[in-house]
Amino acid sequence: MKVNPVKSSHWALKPVFAKKYKHSFPRQAVGHSVSNGVNHSTLNNFLRQYNVGSLLSFKKFKKGLANQVYHLKTTKRNYTFKIIIRHAPAKIKYEIDLLNHLKNLPTAKPIKNINGKYLTKFNNQTVLLYSYLKGEEKVKFSDKMISQTAIFLAKLHLQTENFQTKVKRLEFYNISKNKLELILKVSQKLKTPSIKSALNYIEQNFLKYKLPGNLPKGAMHIDLKPENTLFVKNKLTGVVDFDNSYNGPLVLDLANTMMWYCSKEGNFNLKRAKIIYDSYNKIRKLTTIEKKYLFKALHFAFLSHVLVDIYFLALKKLPQSYINWGLKNLLLTEKNLKISKQKFSKIFN
Repeated sequence: MKVNPVKSSHWALKPVFAKKYKHSFPRQAVGHSVSNGVNHSTLNNFLRQYNVGSLLSFKKFKKGLANQVYHLKTTKRNYTFKIIIRHAPAKIKYEIDLLNHLKNLPTAKPIKNINGKYLTKFNNQTVLLYSYLKGEEKVKFSDKMISQTAIFLAKLHLQTENFQTKVKRLEFYNISKNKLELILKVSQKLKTPSIKSALNYIEQNFLKYKLPGNLPKGAMHIDLKPENTLFVKNKLTGVVDFDNSYNGPLVLDLANTMMWYCSKEGNFNLKRAKIIYDSYNKIRKLTTIEKKYLFKALHFAFLSHVLVDIYFLALKKLPQSYINWGLKNLLLTEKNLKISKQKFSKIFN
């Protein structure tokens, strides 16, 4: 593909703060944080805007560049406090609408202040207070735990198919030919041989896995992976981080989940992917067209994720170390996924 000059666009003029994923690292940091003026006194004063009691203690979650998140313990109960960095306040309303829309799922609920507002200011930064979800990240997953995650995703999709909101979110992986050209143009300033090789490979293969526009759509989590699921023992108790969520093809969200849970050191675990597929399909049956394009969606999930991460590296929003991890794990897994579409379709029928 010849990369032509691209005129200004949302991607060019307003690059978002990309998330620094810390795959397989513990979520909670030890000790108290004092960044952004966060301390016991400022937090306790802030909580006076809510009917949540007085602050007893706080701890910062180990999160990335997108936001800063804290566990607050008050005289009433536990809460999650998020300082919003990535999205403009108007964009956050999508997440608020979505979380309030969900019923009987292990997701946090945003909490209104005494003035009936969700979004509040803390040291001149926009913040949100949520209900707290118990549980911890797991590094090892049993088949049962994998199944629970897939069932959650299916229930999410059942509730959000055709979910409507007036808020327009940045659609990270809705990459048209023009956006692809723009991303490649910006990313080509990176001279690392491994990245140049990855960009050449993605450029040659990306569009053949592009998904059609007539697939069933709804609210996608689009970042359902081990570090965003919480378990008490082996029971799923929480799914967090809807920061990337937007309305898109639901089969891509399923494929993206397979990518995260089934990839390891360049190998794709078909057995685990089948557990995800079967568990999901028992709750929400894929349509004929979704089954037809699952193969493409899986390849597209890998390629689009690595591509967007390289783009954010070019914008200096992601570290080289994370990109290296993605190349050695995600992109290599996609390259090694040699199964034919016909054989794939027989397994995932």
